[in-house]
Amino acid sequence: MKTFIFSALALGMMASCSNTEVEGIDAVDNGEPVAIQLSAGVETTTGVTRAAIEDGKTFKATVLGWESNTEMTEFATEPSWNATSSDINTSGNTPSITVPGKYYKTEDGYKTYMKAFYVDGATATQEAQTSTYALDKKDGSVDILMTTAAVYGDKTTPAGALTFAHPLTKLIFKVKAGVGLANDVKLTSIHLLGMSVPETIKLGTNEVVFGSVQEVEAPIIFTDAITTTEETASTAVMVKPISGKFNIKVVTNKKTYPSVEVTLSSVAEHADGKGVAYTVTLTFRDEISTSASVTEWATGSGSGTVG
Repeated sequence: MKTFIFSALALGMMASCSNTEVEGIDAVDNGEPVAIQLSAGVETTTGVTRAAIEDGKTFKATVLGWESNTEMTEFATEPSWNATSSDINTSGNTPSITVPGKYYKTEDGYKTYMKAFYVDGATATQEAQTSTYALDKKDGSVDILMTTAAVYGDKTTPAGALTFAHPLTKLIFKVKAGVGLANDVKLTSIHLLGMSVPETIKLGTNEVVFGSVQEVEAPIIFTDAITTTEETASTAVMVKPISGKFNIKVVTNKKTYPSVEVTLSSVAEHADGKGVAYTVTLTFRDEISTSASVTEWATGSGSGTVG
């Protein structure tokens, strides 16, 4: 699973200073507010093409904060605040990120616990007095990054590392011509059968809530005639984690294939498909052969044939 890691400023640097500025952070012990600021180290990937969240993209995460003078292990309660972080780059290092306008509480014993998420392709709206966010788009185009656990800090000790992970399965389709395919066959549509897409993020409990089972259409980007040269046919489709087999309906200008079976390989440590990106290649003859490989977030392979 590809992860995004946000590293806190070194504890030793903070511990060695008082009433001084360290790497842009005012480290104070005189009761003055201390701004919440972190450094950011983001893991990079190679060969990412037409992904929903791509390398080199700048994004702002939504950060939720819970302030408490007792140890917190559950976060289903309403957060004390929410904010949008400064820019983060998905490739290379971001020297620092801030949570604008947010400060650690100055009272002794208080810690600020934080979780964060980022949504690409939709607007996430907070439900009143909760840590739940509803998505305004439910078509399989929405990609999500979520932290896997809360981190905490206080006025003298910065927060630890926020680790982001992909909670969805990503599917990208490719096409190529097999033996005997006519020269003028064009792909019209691909429909994923029996899929669910994200509708709500419950950050307090680290959950993505999915909608009812439906048919999800892949956004087609290749409209030329299918040839023996393999071509990327769709942009990414983001769905509830899947593994094993699923079926698609494929429509061309010549024929409709109502139920093509695709077999996905099992990926070690990601058996449920969460955080796995599959590239599915459709080979067109009188029938369609399929093969699937895992790309970008994990490694593996898979194959299948439809009769």
